[in-house]
Amino acid sequence: HQDLSSAPETVAPPPNPVEKNHGIFRHDNSVDNNAIADQLFKTSQENTVLKPIFLNSIAEYEKLDATLPLSWKNNIASAITFFTLAIIRAYHDVEIPNNLLVEEYFNAVNNALNQEPDTVTNENKQIFNNVLWGFAGVLGKIYDNAKQSNDAQQLINSKELAGNLMEAFLKINPDNIHIENNRIVMK
Repeated sequence: HQDLSSAPETVAPPPNPVEKNHGIFRHDNSVDNNAIADQLFKTSQENTVLKPIFLNSIAEYEKLDATLPLSWKNNIASAITFFTLAIIRAYHDVEIPNNLLVEEYFNAVNNALNQEPDTVTNENKQIFNNVLWGFAGVLGKIYDNAKQSNDAQQLINSKELAGNLMEAFLKINPDNIHIENNRIVMK
């Protein structure tokens, strides 16, 4: 019988802290973007004009996603960042500067997502991500067409759409977000 009372105590090292990243999702091919678009675009005109732009925007995002930094891949924070840029561009009728500090905004969004409990399913994260990308593309196309044709009413319509999208999806008054000193700023 061995006396263990004098044996040195072994203490396991503390576990590495788990980095929260609540915006990240695993790409799931079963998410049906066509079915999502069918739920969003009900009229024949919307199906003919907007649905293809929406679906193409998601397809373009999936190509872009492969080129993004790892922390941005399959992350709602990246969709929110690009969606916000599309909103600012159309709502405030401004060009986005090439040297805009988007990483700073992305990090702020990512941190904000991490402050909340992670209760959203993987599928719903991907759906939300794809909806944001799809609507960013639709808004961009409407805005670009209005600018190219110099159509004042279409510019007003794109501003209204941008404001409605921002309030509906991000619960932010679009008057309170703009670009200042190459940063996305909220009042």
